[in-house]
Amino acid sequence: MDSFNEDMKSYTEEEKTIIREKAPLTMGIVGPKTAKQLLKIAEEDRDYPFHNPPMVVGYEVTHACNLHCRHCYNASGKRGSHELNTEEGKTVIDQIHDAGCSYIIFGGGEPLTRPDLFELMEYAYEKGIRLSISTNATLIDEEKARILSDLEVYTVQIGMDGTESVHDTIRGRTGAWKRSMNAIYHLLDANIPVTAIFTVMRSNYTHIEPYIDFMKDEFGDVVYLIFTRATYAGRAAACGEVLSAVEWLDAARRITQSLHFDNWSTIPFCYILDSIRLNTIVKEFMKTPLGQQVYPQQVRDDVLIKDIPVEEAVYHLVGGVCKAGLWHMAVDPDGNFTPCAEMGISLGNFREITVESVWHDHEIFNRLRRRHTDIKGRCSTCLYLERCGGGCRGGALRFYGDILASDPSCIPPQDQENVDFHVIE
Repeated sequence: MDSFNEDMKSYTEEEKTIIREKAPLTMGIVGPKTAKQLLKIAEEDRDYPFHNPPMVVGYEVTHACNLHCRHCYNASGKRGSHELNTEEGKTVIDQIHDAGCSYIIFGGGEPLTRPDLFELMEYAYEKGIRLSISTNATLIDEEKARILSDLEVYTVQIGMDGTESVHDTIRGRTGAWKRSMNAIYHLLDANIPVTAIFTVMRSNYTHIEPYIDFMKDEFGDVVYLIFTRATYAGRAAACGEVLSAVEWLDAARRITQSLHFDNWSTIPFCYILDSIRLNTIVKEFMKTPLGQQVYPQQVRDDVLIKDIPVEEAVYHLVGGVCKAGLWHMAVDPDGNFTPCAEMGISLGNFREITVESVWHDHEIFNRLRRRHTDIKGRCSTCLYLERCGGGCRGGALRFYGDILASDPSCIPPQDQENVDFHVIE
């Protein structure tokens, strides 16, 4: 076990709270240690993606799922016939570790349908790799929450797509919402941070505000809220759940208004964070000795002096909101490598090439790293390119067939004054 896990055992509970919750939430769900490492590298070397390892790998361990969500980009359901067995899964984890990666997000499908999930997670944990899990949470009970706590997962990402009736309709199963809510209580009782991810789509587009009101009333700031958009893949595309660019911009405005966050630049990022909580916590944290260690001077100056929103300052430093090819890659249940699970492309299999080799040598990864100079269309001249990074590369690939095309779901700030929101009323 590496020094990270050993160090964590030496902290008091109060110190753990500071480290886990008040370190850089701007990096989403990767955790403060990984975020600190990434921010430091990015400040020192703007070309860091070309010669540093992937910081985060999303490992989708199965196609199987106990729900049937309308927006699933994998169209998950049944277990695939070529999914890796336990030993093969451990070989993939070995490759991830050997490549220098420090963080794995276990997902699916529904990862908890896989009987050996905790064996795989423990194997990664014993190698000193930090862990998160992305789940619908319907299978999490008190015992599973305890196991996840023992594995010191940084956070559990739970898909929450509305209040009860809306969520259950989208998820394709009555009672899914109640089971997920019970899981949140079990996880919080086990002192595990919870991130609730709301995917905005046609089926819940008009239910954003009631969801935010409920989550804030029920959990306050204890559960961290993230909003993302349905992508041009899987059932979301087949079921017509993907929003137009105008609808997503409207949703982004309504989300930030409901979260009472006024200092929004109007960049419709792929991910929208609970920004008022983020900025309040992080601004104070930046003034502390630990915060000065975590956040580079460039980010602190942008936030504390220039009053730039925290997430924009961080995105600017690390190359944009889309992490694919910069500091993130994914492995599918069959052992295929891809920049992002939502792209639906394979750049090789673990039996033929290693994580390290595909990350450094494959031309697709290197094209993604040149996005700031090679991106096409309106993104190439956008004033916000340095902060946004061109948005979602998976959306560009799915919609235009070009990994360097503009993000089809973005209306850049300089064009928003001409948007007619009446067309969606």
